Amino acid sequence: MIQRILGLHLLPRLQEGEGLLLPGATTIDTAFMSYPIDLVFLDRERHVTRVVHDMKPWRMVLSGHGGRDCLELPAGSAAASGTQVGDQLEIAEIAD
Repeated sequence: MIQRILGLHLLPRLQEGEGLLLPGATTIDTAFMSYPIDLVFLDRERHVTRVVHDMKPWRMVLSGHGGRDCLELPAGSAAASGTQVGDQLEIAEIAD
């Protein structure tokens, strides 16, 4: 629960290939962040419902279009991977 509320606010900048999945996050803000991020909103089946590229600090966005979860990525990751609405993502968890 606390990770969903805080998201990346108190974490170091994500590196290429990393992401933070926030289940149940339909509203995302970048208040107090010092760098931009990409957002990929997903429905229950992990279909992409919305992609927000290069969201700057001090902004807020709603998932819309049936988005249920949000994947936060380093800025430029969504474009580099060609991620677009309708894609189905497979989430891989990596243990430390």
